[in-house]
Amino acid sequence: MADLASVYDEAAQDTPEWDAWADLRRCYTQIDTLFDETLPAVPTAEDFTIGESTPPRPEAGRYTPAMLEWVEYGAFALFPTRKALADNTKVADQFICYLTEYLIRNADGLRLNVPGNGTPVYDGIGPSVCYSYTSDVDNPVDMLLSMIEHGDGFTDEITDRTDDYTDSKAQPE
Repeated sequence: MADLASVYDEAAQDTPEWDAWADLRRCYTQIDTLFDETLPAVPTAEDFTIGESTPPRPEAGRYTPAMLEWVEYGAFALFPTRKALADNTKVADQFICYLTEYLIRNADGLRLNVPGNGTPVYDGIGPSVCYSYTSDVDNPVDMLLSMIEHGDGFTDEITDRTDDYTDSKAQPE
């Protein structure tokens, strides 16, 4: 997690590559593909094995904690290694669009481009999320990398961010 002041680049917010990535129609199409094609293709089992299969899809909305956890199980199954992530950037992009949108909807996030945050999925752009109530910047690519490299899922990190948002609303300004 980085501090906004240390990573913000105004010029990076207005590049053709970033504008194309941040187009909401494109992002929503990617999220639809994740839920309609990619995740249903992952083996499902009641007694699932993390990294190989997922539990059955929960009866929950797309942007709920239960669905976020299910998406995480799918990410573990699809990206067992950093090489798998780098070799399958089209699917990685679907997850990154979803994680970004989840943070926007549930933690009052804003999309921003931090070009250094995109490797190994993107060249020249780095989808990131910033907030009005903290100077922290979250990096969905790094969330996937951390999951792969450390075995830590992204659900806890995102839940902490949504809790921060809830706490910030409770504080008088």
